[in-house]
Amino acid sequence: MSSNSRARRGRVVAVVAAAATAFSGAVAFGTAPSASADVPHGELTLNYRCVYPMIGAQDLTVKVKVTGIPDTVSFGQTVDPLPIETVDTVSAQTTKGLFAMDAKSLEGTATAEVQGTWPDGHTEVLTGDLPIPKTSVPDEGSFPMSVNGKTPKAITAPNTKGWGRVNVGNLKLHVAPKNAAGELTALGEFDVQCYQKAGQNNQIAAIYVKEGSENPGTAPVVNWDVPVAPEPAADKHTSVDGKLSGLVFSCKFPIIKPQGLKVDASLPYPEDIKTNMLTPEMKVSSDAEVNAYTVNAMQTVIDPPAASLEGYAIATANLWAPEIQNGQTPLAAKLKLPIAKIPVPESGTLPIKGLLGTAPPLVFSKAGEGKMGVQRLDLYVILRDKDGNPHPDLNAGGKPFQVPCTLDGPAAPTGQNNIIHTFKITGGVPNPEDTKAPTVPGVPAVTAITGTTANATWGASKDEDGGSGLKGYNLYLNGTKFGDTVTEPKAALTGLEAGKHYKLEVSAIDNKGNESAKSSVEFDTKAEAQKPGPVTGLEATSTTSKSVSLKWNAAEGAESYVVKYGDKTQEVPTGTTATISGLTPNTPYSFSVYGVNKQGNGDAAKVDAKTQEDTPQKPADLKGLTVAGTTFDSITLKWDQSTGATKYKITWDGGSAETADTTYTIKGLNANTSYKVTVTPNNTAGDGASASVDAKTQAKPDTTKPSVPGDVKAAVNQKDVTLTWSASKDEDGGSGLAGYYVFQDGKQLGGLVTGTKQVVSGLANGTYTFTVKAVDKAGNVSDASSPVQATVNVTDGGGTTGTYALTGSSFVKGVNGTIPLTGSVATTISGGKVSGDLKLNPGAGKFSLFGFLPGTVNVAFAPQGKTTGTLAGAALKTRTKTVVKLTSIKVFGFEIGSSTCQTTAPADIPLESSNFGANGGDLKGTYTLPALKGCGFLNPLISAIAAGPGNTVTLKAAKK
Repeated sequence: MSSNSRARRGRVVAVVAAAATAFSGAVAFGTAPSASADVPHGELTLNYRCVYPMIGAQDLTVKVKVTGIPDTVSFGQTVDPLPIETVDTVSAQTTKGLFAMDAKSLEGTATAEVQGTWPDGHTEVLTGDLPIPKTSVPDEGSFPMSVNGKTPKAITAPNTKGWGRVNVGNLKLHVAPKNAAGELTALGEFDVQCYQKAGQNNQIAAIYVKEGSENPGTAPVVNWDVPVAPEPAADKHTSVDGKLSGLVFSCKFPIIKPQGLKVDASLPYPEDIKTNMLTPEMKVSSDAEVNAYTVNAMQTVIDPPAASLEGYAIATANLWAPEIQNGQTPLAAKLKLPIAKIPVPESGTLPIKGLLGTAPPLVFSKAGEGKMGVQRLDLYVILRDKDGNPHPDLNAGGKPFQVPCTLDGPAAPTGQNNIIHTFKITGGVPNPEDTKAPTVPGVPAVTAITGTTANATWGASKDEDGGSGLKGYNLYLNGTKFGDTVTEPKAALTGLEAGKHYKLEVSAIDNKGNESAKSSVEFDTKAEAQKPGPVTGLEATSTTSKSVSLKWNAAEGAESYVVKYGDKTQEVPTGTTATISGLTPNTPYSFSVYGVNKQGNGDAAKVDAKTQEDTPQKPADLKGLTVAGTTFDSITLKWDQSTGATKYKITWDGGSAETADTTYTIKGLNANTSYKVTVTPNNTAGDGASASVDAKTQAKPDTTKPSVPGDVKAAVNQKDVTLTWSASKDEDGGSGLAGYYVFQDGKQLGGLVTGTKQVVSGLANGTYTFTVKAVDKAGNVSDASSPVQATVNVTDGGGTTGTYALTGSSFVKGVNGTIPLTGSVATTISGGKVSGDLKLNPGAGKFSLFGFLPGTVNVAFAPQGKTTGTLAGAALKTRTKTVVKLTSIKVFGFEIGSSTCQTTAPADIPLESSNFGANGGDLKGTYTLPALKGCGFLNPLISAIAAGPGNTVTLKAAKK
């Protein structure tokens, strides 16, 4: 079929207009009046019938908009590609079929038939593909697919005036439906041919090619007559009722162990089906029975009890047919079965009657045997209480919870028969005869040409419009068929003659033997290769005591060269010069050079040369001299090896030395002093160029303590003691004074004090001894100062306040778990009595339920009133009352509690300390956790386990 008589393939399915408007997008903008308002110009809506495997012909609507299509163009003008927007609407019936195939997303590619006609009568070939982006498939209803892009290329207008047009034809999709896991469904990838519905205008644009400023008049509308969809007929099949009775599924309900669900199912469906004809709609009816154990759990385990049940079920049925993976792997077909609202009894079983699901009619194209089997059931359930409210935990937000039911779970018997129907598919309506040849292959490209071989590639052909399918390609060399038909658009050409001219022709052939026209290309094989020619002009250009340099003229056909001398050789991969090194001084040599290629060695040329006498040379210049390190009395140097050097001379201010190494340490230098060091390479021929570097020794380390702080005094004010002292000194070249450390009763208080004053606050009644030590910047610490004592004696009428940071934990005996604790307490101590405001931060901990079930708990505290107690010396006793809130309780990550869970009364927590002082102390106590409330439907169980005596608290209070 010629390119002028046949529509060519253009854009992608969702981008029908991209190819269609490529024709209009190739011409320049004009200024003549627009075409008639009745003539489409850049916008078009077309309705198609798309023939899918299994589900037959379905509707597809394509809306196309191309911005910037010109009304007129001048002779020879061009325009760049134009932007395209498309929206394709997939019908609700197609969605139903895709849902039945378990397709959750759709992606792939597509092409559109596009024909552009110029005023001179020739048609423009438009090609180009775009992908269908990954699009989610809903469970029901129509859905859109949107693709944006540009027309494929710019096109130049002809030199003939008149109206041109662009028409859009049929489409072809290549589709990859995938399930929720992102895997292909059992149908795999497949092609879908889409045909325009009859009676539509498929001209998307008309463009006038003008010669001057003439008025083009009204644009014509000319439709392109394209084939319509072959609609499969509905045969009068006789249905036979397939049944399954007493099929038991193992269902995973929340909280309780897996339970059995008994199902009776019925499927009226034909036993004899004809190919290429519609079957009846698939209607599955079923009854189910929830067992008494599950009903009892709905009434007793969950809180509040369930009064009614509703929702829906998704039944997964396996369909085996010859065209699904050759009958080896089934297609997982999905059916949705609504569950009407039914009451839940107080006891006994719960029957669920009249579940009905439907799937669209099917079309089978291959003869053979098929069967259907029930595989899985997924319940989506809403439980309501007696007031009609959804369960607050299981149906949060009014959403159903999922109950997966399978035939291989622990509650299902083994060896159950799950095949509900079997059928045979026999020959019915045959596919129409294929008489059209495939498209012409692209122009071949020949590469990697040698004397006897070459590689050929070409653009792939297509066998569309319901064709029998592409079989492959025939190759012809100089008019004679070459080899067998190849299936890929490439071939290795072997057995060629060197230095010969060839014409390669390629045609495409389909499975019915229809052969396309040929595309061709001409090429020449390389002449037979020869050995290299002789080397000429060989001469020695220079010599040293250990090397000879050579050059020569290039030998014809040489790919590299070899220099031979004595029993040694040296390869020269490129160029026509070489330097032969490592020779013996004052010695004659004979050199020969020859060319090399894949065919062998060429003839050699020869030349004699003698190396020079070896005369001593001074060392190379010294490089890389650096200071490797310094101390207070040494400098270490390093440098690079100088060629020819046998030793190195080192000089510096006041000294010198020699070494054969490339590193040296000068010792016995003065501390904190700058030196200039020079290193000179040397051998018997003399000195090489030297190098110098400046370096400075470090200062001598400070090891002397500062002087002892003097005149330490203490002034008492209530609970505070103010210490003062005279400054210390760090003399004799010391590193300088850094500050002071203050000690109370032999223990250091805090960090470094930079002044000569320190206030010690919040002291309890008693007598304290203070000392001070000085420290310098080198870390040397002085001896302690003379001690000074201070006595704090605050009467009962006084009173002190303070805030303490709290850290520690609480062990809850009932759940065998520990809760980390943090917080603070602001206290007032007056007359031996303590009053405080306690704040404990929320915390989270782990526990082990029954000694082996791992869990987590989030805890918050709500203190009731103030913390009260007494302080006598270092003995502190307090009591705190607080409501304990368990805002989250999880076992195996599953929430079993509620955010409102808390104690029914405040917990009374006593704490005691035997070492409490101005800076805090250690506290501990044992308490009883009251009963719990508001913990959800498992409140009795949670309260029984967690509440009770024997719980402990351990805290450390630190003054802020």
